[in-house]
Amino acid sequence: MWINVARVSPEAFEQLQGEPDLIGSLLVDQDAEVLARLGVAEQDISGLDYESAAQMIEAMNEVDEDEIEMDDAGPGAAAADAGDTADTDASDADADTAEAAAADADTAESDEADDAEADPVLVDLRADGELDYDAGFGLAFFLTPGAAKQAAAYSASLGLDDEAKAIVEAAAQRGHFVVGVIS
Repeated sequence: MWINVARVSPEAFEQLQGEPDLIGSLLVDQDAEVLARLGVAEQDISGLDYESAAQMIEAMNEVDEDEIEMDDAGPGAAAADAGDTADTDASDADADTAEAAAADADTAESDEADDAEADPVLVDLRADGELDYDAGFGLAFFLTPGAAKQAAAYSASLGLDDEAKAIVEAAAQRGHFVVGVIS
């Protein structure tokens, strides 16, 4: 699977919103007439390996989860494991903390359920929304100029391909959109 991306002007983005079938001609076929109509140069189109990006993000998330588990154990965990006990006041404070942590966990689980439906690669790329075109593995996506700026600065996936990163950086600098598909 491959992620194709293109930098498009705000005017071209409006055309793509109105005629989403042009997205396939732009990103998949790279049709010369469509490129000219939208004002997109071939060097404004690139891509990156979706599966490599997904594997990298999964590995990064596993490391993050391991660090959270280590942080949750905390420095007092060893003392508790050794059989040390706390006084009543400390126990009450721990109970309050445990209740707050349980409430936070419920909220986090709800957020995780929402995120489970989101494609982790598209989340990493800071995709803002979708366009009504399906290239085979979901709807086309887009990044607004603000999201392109965030992606250029923070996306791990863009580190896999210098050309794709340069396209997103150029979009951020010029106030352009990024349109993409997974094919």
